[in-house]
Amino acid sequence: MGLAQETLNELFVELQRQDKDERKWKHQKEEGKDKLGELEAVIRRNLLNIMDKYGLMGGDEEEPPTETGDHIETNRVQSASFVKDERLEKLWEHAKSEAQFTKEELEDLRKELTHHHEKWKQYRDLVSLVSAHEDRDNNLVGNNVPHDEEGISKLRDEMNMQQQEVDRNYHRLKVKVLERAKEGEFQDHRVRDLWKRAKAGGLSEEELEIMKEELRHFDSKIAKHDNLQEQLDVAEDLLNQGHNHIKQKHEKLSTKVKEHRRYIKKLHATLDKKIGPHNEL
Repeated sequence: MGLAQETLNELFVELQRQDKDERKWKHQKEEGKDKLGELEAVIRRNLLNIMDKYGLMGGDEEEPPTETGDHIETNRVQSASFVKDERLEKLWEHAKSEAQFTKEELEDLRKELTHHHEKWKQYRDLVSLVSAHEDRDNNLVGNNVPHDEEGISKLRDEMNMQQQEVDRNYHRLKVKVLERAKEGEFQDHRVRDLWKRAKAGGLSEEELEIMKEELRHFDSKIAKHDNLQEQLDVAEDLLNQGHNHIKQKHEKLSTKVKEHRRYIKKLHATLDKKIGPHNEL
């Protein structure tokens, strides 16, 4: 990170204060307060200000939100507030082109995607803060300054919790969009193709119901693979940025993705053979 020792010490003090504020906010949230997210916005603004002050924002980050009077500006763009997030872009385009959303529902979805993008950026900021803590302690090796292992541990725990929350929320949004697809019985195009062929193959009603259950299983396995692949992409991105603390998680995800990919390929071939050849028109 290249910060002078005095600057690192100042950063550490501000991080401790930020940690106290976040714990206070979490307590209020558990009590059902801050329903409009106003305190959360203030917490995020303060976090971004710390990042900006100590040069931790990076070249592509947005400017920290500013506060004017009692109103907090959140830098939300009406239609393109998550355009740099490829996963959310794909969901948004799928929702507009293939899902049966009304205009009002699309606007609500856009707001949900925007909020998710903000949560994702907050997680990335926290990853950088953990790295800043670790850099500080590495610079103190050999000195008589005590290390704050407890503080770093809390930040790591918070980082892991936020990652889980972001992953769960993205999966929820993905399911919400795909469930409203025009071919709504199945999410993946391969499964929809198999189901279309099964219905045209002269199967009895009972046989079709059995096949539908098998295809639902196939569809869920594909969704699981896609979710793991997305987590792997995120982990690989962070690993390439030097966040070596997720190396073990990256390796586990890579193994799981390969296993799911082999299983899906084998199951697809089995179902394809069971349903029979394509009917060429």
